[in-house]
Amino acid sequence: MKYYTENIIDGNSLTLKEYLNILLNGDYKKLYPNNCFPSNDMIEEYLKLIKNASDEEIKKIIFRFIIHEGGYGLNRLHINYLKKNKELAKDINKYHPIYLNRLLHLGKPWEGLTWIIDLLPDHPKDVLKITDSFFKIYCLYLPDNVMFGLSNIDQIVRAKYLNVDHSIEILYDHEFKNEVQ
Repeated sequence: MKYYTENIIDGNSLTLKEYLNILLNGDYKKLYPNNCFPSNDMIEEYLKLIKNASDEEIKKIIFRFIIHEGGYGLNRLHINYLKKNKELAKDINKYHPIYLNRLLHLGKPWEGLTWIIDLLPDHPKDVLKITDSFFKIYCLYLPDNVMFGLSNIDQIVRAKYLNVDHSIEILYDHEFKNEVQ
């Protein structure tokens, strides 16, 4: 397998302004990562400025970060593993039959969630419920950057539309308290 790296733009080497310019206006397909902020520092910096962001900008970022219909690079490996491990395939079929059917027969295991953008700015809590539910069901199958993207969407929606403290520490502290209760 040949890897092409000469045209990749490393998001970690960019400032927030440079990253957003490429993500929103430039050749975002060359940007890595382009489905989540490249670091916690960058999302924190963005969240500090979020009150000045337009709804249009927020929707563009969410569109880049949200799951689109299609697949990810690990899907082929997952398919091959499931074909060899029939017991695991039976378990997945029991709990996630639609996912398994799409993976094995259609090659596009992920249905798009881009439609949630239409819920903003009027229904931010619905966006959070949908992305949270999607994460609960499919977190075992998602690549890390996709999970980080869902987390970034959660942080952006809470900070912009619900005026919730958005710091990483508060988020982790809140999740830990919920886990303990």
